[in-house]
Amino acid sequence: LGTDEPDLQALTNEDERALYKSMIAPSGWCKHFDTEDRSCTIYETRPRFCRTEPEVFEDIFDVPKEEFVDAAIGSCLDAITHLYGDESQEFDRYQQVIDEGLPAE
Repeated sequence: LGTDEPDLQALTNEDERALYKSMIAPSGWCKHFDTEDRSCTIYETRPRFCRTEPEVFEDIFDVPKEEFVDAAIGSCLDAITHLYGDESQEFDRYQQVIDEGLPAE
């Protein structure tokens, strides 16, 4: 969850949409996002729509599993650019990891 409203119709059912809406704090961020250390306080039990996994991307965004890695990288780059800018340390660190190569599956 970030500061932009997503297309909630992409979520597969009304329960997911209601859960998503219930997680938005007045700031627009997820109420489970710790802004001090920039981490998810419910990471281990986070909802399905918060997970960056091939099955989730396929179900919610119609991204075939073979296109998952590129889609996930693009999604992360878009979020980092939107939040911090493409001249930020966050962008540079993420791009460095991508440039060094992803671990083998």
